[in-house]
Amino acid sequence: MSETWSVAGIAVPAGRMVRHSLELVELPDGMRVSLPLALLNGARPGPTFYVGAAIHGDEANGVAIVSRLLTSLDPAGVAIDSSGNIYIA
Repeated sequence: MSETWSVAGIAVPAGRMVRHSLELVELPDGMRVSLPLALLNGARPGPTFYVGAAIHGDEANGVAIVSRLLTSLDPAGVAIDSSGNIYIA
């Protein structure tokens, strides 16, 4: 089994998914901007895979696709090319 994975100070044990919000900046008006994260550490060691969405504000379809992907993944059984870790942002 792979070990605990750490991203931006967030620990993700093997075979688990952790949802978190990463604070990015504070705008001049005091509004804080953050990035929602779903960090999934596969049960077995392997390559890292990144999935991103809403990089451009008018591309909303990707958000729905990533949402569906998140609900269909079982962290304990994740495998990318036979094994792996997945970043989903």
